[in-house]
Amino acid sequence: MTGNEYFERNKKGYESDEYIHIEIKKLVDKFNIKHIIETGSYFGYTTSRLSEFCTVSSIEIKENNFNYCIDNHKNKNIEFLFGNSIEVLPHHLDKFIDISLLFFLDAHFEEY
Repeated sequence: MTGNEYFERNKKGYESDEYIHIEIKKLVDKFNIKHIIETGSYFGYTTSRLSEFCTVSSIEIKENNFNYCIDNHKNKNIEFLFGNSIEVLPHHLDKFIDISLLFFLDAHFEEY
């Protein structure tokens, strides 16, 4: 698969795996999830799909990817955060103390 083919597949969110979207929706409904925290925004397409359910905070460590997300996903339900999730999360979680959260741990490329 070429880089362009992968990018096109990724635009559908969840790397085109609609089953994941359906299962996350079931979790959101069953547990009354009000906010999703995602690690690893990549280009923000999965983030955008997650925002169909509730508000989303997504953390991206690569500056180019973060800037792409900011420029291409202007959705009031999404907050993109720049940095390493290990460093960003502790400063971000206290505003969600009384809110049902779902963590979508998707940071898996390279050495991160």
